[in-house]
Amino acid sequence: MESILVQLQKIRARQEMRSFLKVINDNKDNKCIEETLIFKALKLISESGEFDTVLSEKRVYYRSRGIDLTQKDQIIGHGISVYGKEMKTSGFDKYGSKEPPIGIASNARNNVHGMGYLYLSEDEYTACAEIKPTSDMFISLAKFEIAKPLTVIDLLTNKRIEQTEKFHNEYKIYPAFLITEVMNLFTVNKSDEVYATTQFISDYFRKCGYGGIRYKSALTGKGNLTIFNSDERFIHFISSKIVYCSRPMYSLINLDDSKEIQQSDKEGPDILKLKEDLRYTLERIDKESERNAN
Repeated sequence: MESILVQLQKIRARQEMRSFLKVINDNKDNKCIEETLIFKALKLISESGEFDTVLSEKRVYYRSRGIDLTQKDQIIGHGISVYGKEMKTSGFDKYGSKEPPIGIASNARNNVHGMGYLYLSEDEYTACAEIKPTSDMFISLAKFEIAKPLTVIDLLTNKRIEQTEKFHNEYKIYPAFLITEVMNLFTVNKSDEVYATTQFISDYFRKCGYGGIRYKSALTGKGNLTIFNSDERFIHFISSKIVYCSRPMYSLINLDDSKEIQQSDKEGPDILKLKEDLRYTLERIDKESERNAN
């Protein structure tokens, strides 16, 4: 059982985060923001170096994008295909797999509207889960590789900071509790209030010179990564393939006995037929495009 002191520290940390959210969303000035304890914790994170993580060369990450077969302009000439005797697949090419150009990107967890950051995941499943696929959906799953060592801020796991006692003596709260609140903010589902705040945090670390930010996926609990500068000198596209989501997965726990409720029907789709149908559809789209061009 947690001590009363720990409980009080957690309560205060949550209060400080609520105050920080309000300051950010009320469009307060720099002075108001930088006087908050959450900002002081962010500064401690960047200055301590304990949360620095270097992404090694050739490390692989993934990004997914839904394929809408009704949007012919997004399909034709963008790499989507089923080819060869073995019916291999390719998803979007490097142009369609990377982040959208400036002015096009929608408002997201770490970027404001119009600013294009590259969102990646550390495993294939998380990359696909991040777009919240629906049943019978085709997904382009792209693989990217780090081209040169890149230092990012790591908010996936909490770290021990040497200046803990000094921070506590000055502000009467241990920074670990504030940092935990910052980390948890990145796992909150979409909210304009939260997004405005995570965007501020990401921008702060970008200004500190970091190449990106690593954080926990709100959907799988695994690692996500946002790259601020995705020039090919730092990270480049390797390949892509097509993934089929037969149905989204859910994790259901019976609160009475703590057992997972399993799906009874586990019959999978006919993959060969899926590929044949997809190839036929893509060929039909190409032929219609040629006729229209003539």
